[in-house]
This record gives sequence, structure tokens and C-alpha cells, in this order.
Amino acid sequence: AYFIGRTLGASLVGVGLTGGIATGKSTVSKAFRDAGAVIIDADVVAREVVVPGRGAYKEIVHHFGSEVLNEDDATINRAKLGAIIFGDPAQRKKLNSATHKFIIWEMFKQLVYQRLICRKHLVVFDAPLLFETKLLEYFCYPTIVVACSEANELKRLMKRDNMKEEDAEKRIKSQMKLQEKLKKADLVIQNDGTLEELLDNTRETLKRTAVLVGGLSELNAIKVAVESSQ
Repeated sequence: AYFIGRTLGASLVGVGLTGGIATGKSTVSKAFRDAGAVIIDADVVAREVVVPGRGAYKEIVHHFGSEVLNEDDATINRAKLGAIIFGDPAQRKKLNSATHKFIIWEMFKQLVYQRLICRKHLVVFDAPLLFETKLLEYFCYPTIVVACSEANELKRLMKRDNMKEEDAEKRIKSQMKLQEKLKKADLVIQNDGTLEELLDNTRETLKRTAVLVGGLSELNAIKVAVESSQ
């Protein structure tokens, strides 16, 4: 990530934000947005590329059949599709193959628009599968991972999604191990304390990110906004 960031520099690089499930990434992303950063949300893009008529929609129907569609409007039934891929690596790989290329292309187009047309410098990819998709991380510098202990991750997921412990453990194990993500990270935001401690860590990381990206005019404005909120 460092090499790509320094090579492409001011044109085609965004900040990468990721983390384990239920580690607090959404809270960090909102704090970044509130401070003035442009957020390109992979989950939002993923919903956009599977609307009827789009390329990912066609591939999903081709791979999984019409049984994953809602009867009334022929949109993707996310619950039915989720039930098929949950706990089945082969089916999940098939879904990723059908959607990831469309998601990455759309996110890249948004990055180009924000960097080259809007002249924004702090553009953040909020992507749970940033490292799993491989290609996307090459357009990110720095990469930031939001992390917490395994015990906290399990407890928060069970509470957030009202899940049984066994199901929550399966959900966590279905993703890349958090330790593997930490090895790839340029910066880490640890979230094992209070909300205020998380926001303090986020503010500090945001200031470090502004320095790494280049300290241009809007970054200085973001730093002022961060400091005034302390």
C-alpha cells in the first residue's frame, strides 16, 4: 500500500478503512465523514450493483437461479441469498466472483470522480472486505484497520445482531482473521474501551492520516474540525 500510494500520489489513491465484524468500523467511518472526508461505502455500492438490469444482478441470477429473487419485483432477496452462502465457502466464492469486480469498478470510478473532478484529497474506501478483494487495497494509502479483542468482537456481534454464540462464531470465522488484517494495516484504531476512547483514537488517526496524505487545504480544515471537537 505504501509503494502504490507514493507512486500514484495525488491522482488515484484513497484511504482504506476496514476491520473485523462488530469492531466499530461504522462508528469510525461516521467520524471521518463528520470531519469532512468523502466516504465511498462498499456496502452501499454492493446494493447498487445488484439492482435489476445491472451486471452483478445478471450474474447472481445466472449462478443461483430465480429462487433468490423476490416474487413481487424480481429484486435480489438478500435473506435467501445469505442463507445459501452462510457456512458454505464454495457458494460464497461464487457470489464474490459474481459481484466483486462490479463493486471494485464502481468504487474506482467514484474515486476518480472525487480525486480528479471534485479535487478532493481525503477520499476513504469504507470496505469490510478491503484485503479480501485484493485489487482494491492497491489503490489505498494508508490502510486503516479498526480492531478489538476476540472476546469483545464476539460479545458485540451477539448483542448487535441478536445472534446465538455459535452463529456469531461462524460469522466471524467466515471472514479473514483480524490478525491477518492487522499485519497488512498501515494504521490501527484499537477499540476495546469506551465510545469516547474510540473517538479519541479516531481523532488521532485522522490527524496522522491527514499528514500521510499530504496536508492539503481541506486536510487542514479537517484537522481544525477534529481538534475543536476535543
